[in-house]
Amino acid sequence: MWVREAGFQSLLDPKFLQVDRFFLSWLSGRWDPDTQLLRIRDDYEIKIDEEMVGRIFGLQFSSNLLEIEDPCAKDTEYLKIKSKYSNKWGIGHGTVLDKLEKHKSKREKFLRDFILYSFGCLFCAVLNNYISPSLCWLLKQRYLLDNPLKWNWAHYVLKVMKSEHKNGGNKAGVKGGALVLMIAYLDRMNLGDKVQIWDIEFARLGMWQQPDLDYAIGKDTCEGGYVVAEVVRTIDF
Repeated sequence: MWVREAGFQSLLDPKFLQVDRFFLSWLSGRWDPDTQLLRIRDDYEIKIDEEMVGRIFGLQFSSNLLEIEDPCAKDTEYLKIKSKYSNKWGIGHGTVLDKLEKHKSKREKFLRDFILYSFGCLFCAVLNNYISPSLCWLLKQRYLLDNPLKWNWAHYVLKVMKSEHKNGGNKAGVKGGALVLMIAYLDRMNLGDKVQIWDIEFARLGMWQQPDLDYAIGKDTCEGGYVVAEVVRTIDF
């Protein structure tokens, strides 16, 4: 109930538990963070903007931008929150899961744990397999607890996507926002009777079932790579 009231109901909707990390890594290499263009085929690219991020992930987008202030290292609230989760390498997923279980009857603490874990796993993954401590900025009172429906969360996720791809350079791996690239890509596969039609009332994150996900990736897979499935070049909204 607390998660839905805060506007993050889409985080409760994913219906797949496993994704092909090789596929996600390959997709990460097909997205240009400067132009924001994802290469579906050599003659077909789509732009990943904040509206698409919002539609896919079911996140708020508005004129109220959620920005990390510089230098955040001097922000006492941020540092206090960070100290509760982080070690010298980052934030361990197990650490946050333990806190989720411990705080399941305490609204504010549970919301912070849940959003940190969800954003760290689904939206803003980093190459070192830890949750980035910078995400603790999202857990501040004014953003998450006072009025979370006010803020442009989609803009923030897109900004992190661009930053992680630029910082990662040519390193292979699953970089920030890989799931939005996966869904945007697979939504454009021609899957016959399994064609995906967008309904903007629902986040695309919750529309993909595990069997459909496996089927779509499998249909696009060939020996040594991907890019074999027929694509559609228009999407019904």
